[in-house]
Amino acid sequence: MREHQGIRQPRRQSPGWTSFRSFWQGCWSARSVGKVSKYEPFLQFFAKSDEILITLSFAQVEKILSAPLPPSAHRHPAWWANETSGTHTHSNSWMDVGYHTENLDLNAQTVSFRKIG
Repeated sequence: MREHQGIRQPRRQSPGWTSFRSFWQGCWSARSVGKVSKYEPFLQFFAKSDEILITLSFAQVEKILSAPLPPSAHRHPAWWANETSGTHTHSNSWMDVGYHTENLDLNAQTVSFRKIG
């Protein structure tokens, strides 16, 4: 903020910043700008992978996230669903970069992700 004659005025951004910001908002339209999901490390993991099929234990998922999975991930297959809308926004972390879950085994605590397309 700048002060001019005792009145605080917002700082104006250059046109270059506006076009840069618009570009990234378009790329990540599914996400709120400035808000980072706790599942962002999972998205980054999949974005860097060129594997067609990735099988992970729940312990490996927790290591990637640097946080424990919620209890529902250990008990309910629906948590791992490839949901595009609704309350399971964590599924965006794999779906936004082209992966879908398959071969979930709650007893063995493993899940596979397949690259689609």
